Formats: sequence, C-alpha cells, structure tokens
Amino acid sequence: MAKNKKKIVLNKTEDGKHVNIFLIFVMVVVMAVLSLGSLAAPDREKSDNENRFLTQKPKFSIENVLEGKFESQLEDYLSDQIIGRENWIKIMSTTLKSVGFSDVTILLDAMLAKGVGHPLSGPTLSCAERLSPDARDWFFAALSGAELPPVKVEPLCGDMPASGVRGLPMGGHLERLYRLSRMGLMPSAAGRVVFIECTAKYPPRQIRQCFDGLLEGGFLNGAAAVVICDFRHKGADRTAVDAIVRDFAARAGCPSFKGFPYGHVPQIRLVDFRRELAISPDGTLRFAK
Repeated sequence: MAKNKKKIVLNKTEDGKHVNIFLIFVMVVVMAVLSLGSLAAPDREKSDNENRFLTQKPKFSIENVLEGKFESQLEDYLSDQIIGRENWIKIMSTTLKSVGFSDVTILLDAMLAKGVGHPLSGPTLSCAERLSPDARDWFFAALSGAELPPVKVEPLCGDMPASGVRGLPMGGHLERLYRLSRMGLMPSAAGRVVFIECTAKYPPRQIRQCFDGLLEGGFLNGAAAVVICDFRHKGADRTAVDAIVRDFAARAGCPSFKGFPYGHVPQIRLVDFRRELAISPDGTLRFAK
C-alpha cells in the first residue's frame, strides 16, 4: 500500500511538472509571436491617444551596443510598436480603475491629472516615528498649512530667470513617472516644478533609460523647473548616476536643481502638490504659506 501511495504522489508531481513546462512553452510562444509580429508590422509614428510620438526602430552600431543604448532603445521600440498596443493600454487603464492604484506615485499623479483630492507626496503617518526630528516637524507643519522653513538646493543647469522660478510641484519616483508617461496617464508638467527621486535597486543603465524616455516623450515640455532629489547609490554606481543626472539636467530644457530631501530617506520632506513654491537664483527653495 505504501508503495502505491508513493507512486500516486510521484505521478502528481510529474503531472505538475508537465503543466509548468506547458505554461512556460505557451508564454514563450506568445512572447515570440508578439515580438516577431511587432517587428514585421509597419511602424506607427504617433499615438493619438497618448498624444506623443512613438519610438522608431533603433539603428544598430557597435558603439550603441557597448554603451547599452541599443538594448534599451530596442526595448522601448518593441514596447511602443507592439501589436494591439492601444488595446493593451485600454485594458491596463480599465484594470487600474477597477482594482484601484497600489503605487503612491501613480495614485498622486492620477489625482493631479483628474483634478481631484489634495495630493500630498511624502511619508505616511505609520512611518512618521522613523523620520528625523526636522522631517517630522516639517511633516506636521505641512499638514497643518503652517509656514515651512526654506531649503537650499544646488543649481545644476538651465537659464535661470533673474526673478527665479515659481510653480506648483508634482513628481514622484523616476521609474513610475516613466511608465506613466508611456501609458498616457501623466498629468501635464507645464508650469510646474517637477520633483524626481529613485531608489537604489535601479541600476544606472535603467535610470538613463527612464530619463531618456521622459525627455523623448516631451514630459518636461513647459515645466518651470526640475528638482533631482534622493538617488540612493554607492561606489561606482554613485559616480555613474551623478553623471547621468547632470546629463539629464543639461537636456531638460528648464532650470534644474538637486539636493531637496525627498525620497526614501529619514530626512524626507512632505510635498504638497497644491502649495506653490519658488526657487531663487541662489538656490533657496520656499513653499508659500
């Protein structure tokens, strides 16, 4: 009897393996068909639903391959030119509306795009006890609408008006902003000061890809300024990320700054998307009361 039971268990295990192999095979076939079909189909230049130009087929060169640009450009190309892309976006949009948003950046920028609610980007009450004392003071002052102390940021690039820059803030995590911009769900950055942060799990190559995608998609068109916040990296990655940030700032087309404590750090400052701010030419950032 014991032997029979053992055989039954083994058969179930083997059946499970067969099912897993079959599912993997189906996924590979579907992905291959979509990729090959997308390469064979004529490229589209523009998406009317997203109001942006789509990525065109990248040019192959040894230099682009060695720098990692060809891989990221090919990924963007396949994503933009995939068969039935408009339908995939509609499905994603419907799903987000049905199940709700699980990501803070997506939720806040969706609220901003629809003009509903009062978006506040920063720490939640549950993690307030882990904030540094000055970040905690800022947190409760911002929630109550009290005056906030000025913060010094470092000017990077861009023509700074003699009177400085002014605008309402918006922003969030770099990778989420990149995805939102490609899905056509991003609110306009025109006249706004855009805050961008990123966690250390994203390597320099992916950070460059996201920055390039935001610029190519016209995300910063008309923006008052961009503020690069916390990008948590160490060693060689830190040096590479700094170079990527400065390259992005030089191409942003608006005044750019860095050093505002916003991101996944104990010093994080809560940013009220409906509270105007101003940045003076010397890099003093002040929120209006």
